[in-house]
Amino acid sequence: MTSVHGQQAVLLAVAGLCGTGKSEAAAHLEQLTGGESLYLGGLILSEIKKRGQAVTPAVERTVQLEVRNQLGPAALAVLAQDTVRKVLARGQTLVVDAIFVWEEFQHLQKCCGNHKAVLISIHAPFQLRCARLGKRLVRPLTSDEIIKRDQNETLRLGTGVPIALGDYHVVNDGTLAEYHKKLGQICGQL
Repeated sequence: MTSVHGQQAVLLAVAGLCGTGKSEAAAHLEQLTGGESLYLGGLILSEIKKRGQAVTPAVERTVQLEVRNQLGPAALAVLAQDTVRKVLARGQTLVVDAIFVWEEFQHLQKCCGNHKAVLISIHAPFQLRCARLGKRLVRPLTSDEIIKRDQNETLRLGTGVPIALGDYHVVNDGTLAEYHKKLGQICGQL
């Protein structure tokens, strides 16, 4: 089955540290492919709200680790697997925002059947990430909070592994138009 633009439906997953532009990449890739997107972090935010807790960086970190302790390192992929299968079965590309643990991507690959899974790693300099996240309207972060989050993601979750093993690497340190062009070039190679 093919996607809206005549290409085989694929799973496109993005990986990167906070503030690199993962959500922007996911939104643009969704637009380019005519597919759908799935925000894995939304599963954690839903769990926080279900518990009646305020969404703060510390609570996000705690709940994320609790969910992973309960369901294993691929927890978010396990929770999303039915959606992945349904979207790909309809012949639509699915963009996953974002992969933090290598086991998540491996689990999603298994859910793809005959469809290709592609991991896109997003990078940006620390100071640029701080500037972006400091002015973000939803869940802004200070540089100290970014450092704590980076430490949690790289040291506890091992986020550096999926970032390092990406099929494509994009440095997002220019204009939005330049970033979109880089993402478009990747889509053209699929």
